[in-house]
Amino acid sequence: MARDVLSFSPGQERVVEYFRRNFVKDPEGFVAAIHGRCQMYGHGIDEPERDPGATFAYFDSGLKMLYP
Repeated sequence: MARDVLSFSPGQERVVEYFRRNFVKDPEGFVAAIHGRCQMYGHGIDEPERDPGATFAYFDSGLKMLYP
């Protein structure tokens, strides 16, 4: 499983940490792992692995699904 998880760039790591600190109800329990073949990640973005905004959008859309 570990090899199937996306590796974040430093910019994406900063986005994940910002999201964790500012938007997550349980920051310690937050799991930021994204499967390498996740079809939702980067939907509509040419190179999501290079775009920190794609990382924020992924977690933000998940949060909005949980708490509409």
